[in-house]
Amino acid sequence: MRRYALLLRHNGIAPVLAVGALTRLGVSMYPLAVLLLAGQTWDLASAGAVAAAAAVGYALTGPMLGRFADRYGPMRPLLITAVVVAVAFAVLPLAVRTGSVLATAAVALIAGASIPPVPACQRALLRRLLSDDLVDTAMAVDAFFLDLFLIVGPLVTTGIVLAASPTAALVTTAVVLLAGALLFARLPAVRTMPHSGAATPIRGLGPLRAPGFRLLLATVAAAGMALGALRVSLIGFAGDTGGLLYTAIGIGSAAGGLAYGARAWTTPLARRYAILLACYAIGVLPLLTGIGAGGMFALAVLTGLALSPVTICEFALVGRCAPGGTVAEAFAWATTATFAGNALGTALGGALADLHWRAPMVLAAAVLATAAAATVLGRALLTAPTGDRVESEGR
Repeated sequence: MRRYALLLRHNGIAPVLAVGALTRLGVSMYPLAVLLLAGQTWDLASAGAVAAAAAVGYALTGPMLGRFADRYGPMRPLLITAVVVAVAFAVLPLAVRTGSVLATAAVALIAGASIPPVPACQRALLRRLLSDDLVDTAMAVDAFFLDLFLIVGPLVTTGIVLAASPTAALVTTAVVLLAGALLFARLPAVRTMPHSGAATPIRGLGPLRAPGFRLLLATVAAAGMALGALRVSLIGFAGDTGGLLYTAIGIGSAAGGLAYGARAWTTPLARRYAILLACYAIGVLPLLTGIGAGGMFALAVLTGLALSPVTICEFALVGRCAPGGTVAEAFAWATTATFAGNALGTALGGALADLHWRAPMVLAAAVLATAAAATVLGRALLTAPTGDRVESEGR
């Protein structure tokens, strides 16, 4: 725990992490809030389409908002998106009342697209403020909140819906997102965060022009794909209680991430990442036994132990692989890759689950093993120096 104490004593870090956690709560609430709001009026297929539009908007605009933050600093995109997201979420219930799925999906797309880019800006800021030995610890805290709110967010949304209504849940989500963006924008570390400036615009592929970053992004998508396939497989095994097994993976992930962040690592980061991906792949295999609900819950916890450490390594490598002046955009691309991989894994897992519930697990293990092998083979690309390393010398 000494490393966590050192991290929190670092000037300005505690509020950065706290406000980032608040925003994560809103990000974890909005998918279910939108789905339940639309579900009041339409069937599940139409409501799902509206919720999917919001998710697509969030995934697609993340890199653009990250580039905006890299060029002009985080203040402008945070304040602009805070206003737009508040308006979009306010209009969404009105769109539902029109009875038009298409119009509601269009508003949902705008709502998702305007979710403030606090997570990407937060990670870029942590990379700038902290020395390398504390970055892993900070990313462990970030990953812990990510795991926590993946569970807590839907529970909070459900509680508000039961106590009031889906509209109340949506309004609460908008307030949380708005408050998180405005509070984050007011932090001294954010207001003084340097940026590339309009005189040096970032054109073309941005961080994607770096071969190491492209390789990393492929492994991030692979990890997301494996998690999507695992979710389908666990539901195929346990039916309605499959969500509990998926929660068990989250419990293991949170525990593994906190343990990982508490230690000072000497193993080179790229090698560590490959080892953790391989451990994640191996950890999936015991689930193939299908030994019963209780046993599967325990095995799912063990499977999750490597998940958060993998994510922490991904975050650390993003900051190292991204060219100078593109770090916020690079973190946003990592989020988009996770979303895309997760969606692909869910789709492929659903098709394979029709054959047998174990089939998506085999896919998950194979994808993770491939990502581990690619990391080993491309280790030189992941460790190649970039402009960001030069920028970070003064931390």
